[in-house]
Amino acid sequence: MQWRYLLFHWNDSAETIANVKALAAEMGVDELRFYLTHIPAGGATRRLAFGSPDHHEIADLAAASHGMRPDDDGLFLREDQEHLGPYRWSAPTARVPLHVQGRFASLALPRPPRTPEASVVVTLPWSTFTTRVAGDGVWAGMRIFVPRRYQRSQLITTLATSAWFPGDDDVPDIRCLGVMVAEGEVGGGATIRFGAWAMKVPHPREMVRRRLG
Repeated sequence: MQWRYLLFHWNDSAETIANVKALAAEMGVDELRFYLTHIPAGGATRRLAFGSPDHHEIADLAAASHGMRPDDDGLFLREDQEHLGPYRWSAPTARVPLHVQGRFASLALPRPPRTPEASVVVTLPWSTFTTRVAGDGVWAGMRIFVPRRYQRSQLITTLATSAWFPGDDDVPDIRCLGVMVAEGEVGGGATIRFGAWAMKVPHPREMVRRRLG
């Protein structure tokens, strides 16, 4: 016996999900699957969407379309658009490798045109800062100063972003998304975001000169 349970925002509470699992076990159901759908418009579940914090409640029982589920780092499958290049969507929380060149690491994030602006908390091994990403389809490039002791390391940053649900805009996408993350260098001007201050230490003679002056 198979049970295909269609999930909407009106039947996705934790209590309902627990009751469905218990009933399936009681009835001897051979296979229980939760199906997420964007039809009817406005009916999609937010709480249990692919990439949402609570999706773990049904992760092993969710019927997923190809590419709808993020990997263990919170990143969805690679996509490529001619005007943007290669990128991956993040879930609202994701671990992202940084591209390091010398003393700086680069990170580029956008959101598609006509989508809500995203607030992004960037957590580095040595610091945390917050930035905002506009919904204009343009890469927001950042160069992050890397302290000397981290310059030879494989750097991973954690992104925590405000969520966007494409299904709210009647798009056939049932994911809970954060921001788009570039998979390489992007063109355009860069906004300098120092995760740690680059400090110029005066030469000892200069320090003496300042004291005497």
